[in-house]
Amino acid sequence: MARIIGSGMAKQIIFTRHIIDAKEALRIGLVNEIFPQNELMKEDKKIAQNIGKNILIEVKNSKRAINDGLQANIDNSIEIEEKLFGGCFENTEQIEAMNNLLNKGKSK
Repeated sequence: MARIIGSGMAKQIIFTRHIIDAKEALRIGLVNEIFPQNELMKEDKKIAQNIGKNILIEVKNSKRAINDGLQANIDNSIEIEEKLFGGCFENTEQIEAMNNLLNKGKSK
């Protein structure tokens, strides 16, 4: 929690045993969005579908860069990110997508 909302806010919540509601969790950055309970699954599916539209290696490498980068100093984080970004272009799905994009530009 401290990595997400900062050590000061995390300590305050934990030390005071303060229970926060969804609006407060959103305000301090502990959650990204809030939805009424009856819309939650529909909204979750939308997010999952949007993620699913992306190339799998890009999603995997992005997640890994974020997770591994948070555990490293800034210089190592940059190296991790560069390596994983480069790895996104070493698969046929990405090469095909880039070719399609480039060919689209030529047809205009």
